[in-house]
This record gives sequence, C-alpha cells and structure tokens, in this order.
Amino acid sequence: MIKSVLAAYLLLLIPALISWIEGLGLQKDIVVASLRAFVQLLILSSVILYFFKLPVIFNIGFVFLMLVSGCIIAMERGKGVPHSFVISFASMFISFLPVFILLFVSGILKMVPNIFVPISGMLLGNSTKALSMVFNRTQKQVEENHEIIEAAFLDGAGYIEASKIFMIDVMNVALIPQIDGLKILGIVHIPGTMAGLLIGGVRPLDAAFYQLIVAYSIASIYVFTTFIGAYLSFLLLLKERYEKTAGK
Repeated sequence: MIKSVLAAYLLLLIPALISWIEGLGLQKDIVVASLRAFVQLLILSSVILYFFKLPVIFNIGFVFLMLVSGCIIAMERGKGVPHSFVISFASMFISFLPVFILLFVSGILKMVPNIFVPISGMLLGNSTKALSMVFNRTQKQVEENHEIIEAAFLDGAGYIEASKIFMIDVMNVALIPQIDGLKILGIVHIPGTMAGLLIGGVRPLDAAFYQLIVAYSIASIYVFTTFIGAYLSFLLLLKERYEKTAGK
C-alpha cells in the first residue's frame, strides 16, 4: 500500500513541477498541503475507530475540533481580512448547525458516531473551501476597486452598499465549483459515498438517495458559508480601512 501511495504522490509532483517551471509560485503550497494531508490521514486512521467507541458527547467534541481546525485553515487565505478567525467560526458554525440539526436531530440520518462524524467532516471541509475562496477573492476585489468604493463612500454609501456589486461577484465565483459539482453528479463524477454503499451491498436506488442527501447538504452549507463569509469579510475589511470615510 505504501508503494501505491508513493506512486500516486509522484503524479502530484507533476503539477508542482509545472508550477515551478511556469513561475506560478504554487509548488510549495502543493507539496506542503499534500504532506499535511498524508500526516493528517495517518493520525485520523489511527484514532478514528477509538473515537467511534466513545460516548456521543466525545464525538461531538471531535466534530467541534474539526470546526476549529477548518477555521484555522481558512485563516491562511484570510490574513489580510480583520478578525478572519471570528468570521470563519461564525460563518461555519451558523451554516453547519441547521444542516446538522436537520440531518441528525430530525432523524434523517442516524445519530451514531460512524455516520455523523464522517458526514460532519464532509460538511465542514466544504465550508472551509468556501471560506478560503471568499477570503482570497474579497481582498482582490477591494484592492482592485478601491477607487470605486471610495467614490461610493463620498456619495454617502455605507459599507455594504459601496461594495455590493463586488460582493456579488465574490459569491458568484465562489459558488461555481459547487454548482458545477451538482451538475456532473452521477454523469461525470461517480460519488464516493454512493460507490462505497454499493460495494457494501446497499440497493442502488437507496445508495443514490443517500448520496443525494449528502450532496444537497454539502451544497447547502457551502452556499450559506459563502453568503455569510462574504458579507462579514467585506463589512469588517471596509470598516477597518474606511471607517472615517464611509457614510455608514
């Protein structure tokens, strides 16, 4: 198995090499992120079964640790945004809670560790991706369009009004991967959850329904996180830069 992983890792080094040759500057991120994934998955595989045997409250604590970890990772893209951890935590928690309640408290999915911990990881992982894109795009929009924003402030516009058109652009761009992901589900992309259930002997129709529950839930939390994260990012970033200028 180790040889297979090393062979797959060699494939990953190809885009890192292309990045270095073309001067994209992404080779370090690719190598570091891949090594982090390797270490994290090794640790997870060593402890996950132990956690599943613990009372539910401990597994909920594990999910909370996932949430905090996602916030820290998203912060790496939000270094120029003030209070990026607070934005991350608020966006992810507010988005995650209703989805979690709908899926597990309502009984749609069983509230057992080997189900709600992996599903929660999928939800929070996609929420983290949404925030990373929002943070990155928000800073670029503010930098590139600061003159338009400043002119709007001089006309008496508030933080959100002055940046609304750019905020909408951030949301649209951030949502493209998720929307396209739904479009290709079942045609181009054969989802892992459904494939695993089929291998486990579940009826194809039941596996498809289960996959749809997961896919819709992921899309929901992704959209919620994008909206909340974009709103808070623009609000706090502009407030920090233009508090004395804005019409508020």
